[in-house]
Amino acid sequence: MILHAALAQKERKQTAGRVKLTQIMKAKEGKTNSPNPAYGYMLSEDGQHYVKNPGTYPVLRFIIEKYIEGWGQ
Repeated sequence: MILHAALAQKERKQTAGRVKLTQIMKAKEGKTNSPNPAYGYMLSEDGQHYVKNPGTYPVLRFIIEKYIEGWGQ
């Protein structure tokens, strides 16, 4: 039983390492690691990059500009 647990722990660490490496590689390529884009953005046609959403990005830009002007939250 101890040997089985040790092998399972080793496999878990290997899997975690592979996932982390994949996330780093995708980030270096400019691809997304998240399927849910932030407000004002949407996924591109290929589903790998974020692009500005023409319907909501102007609202996001307005919010950012007012925050920079000191309007706060």
